[in-house]
Amino acid sequence: MPDTPTVAARSRITRPAPLRQAVYDALTELIVDGSLKPGQHLVEAELAAELGVSRQPIREALQRLHTAGWVDLRPSQGA
Repeated sequence: MPDTPTVAARSRITRPAPLRQAVYDALTELIVDGSLKPGQHLVEAELAAELGVSRQPIREALQRLHTAGWVDLRPSQGA
């Protein structure tokens, strides 16, 4: 009978980061490296186009950045 590897012996499959996490990380990097300037108005549609994603993960990332203190969100004005 041939030896077959057990489940424990097989290497684990790594999964890519969820899109919302990748967008959050990308926006954080743009802030840290100075590509996004302090006080700059952040437009969801422009960020989405630049990162090649829809506006929803941008919205989620901006909310997380606001919670973390990186971005100001203002009603009817944006980020």
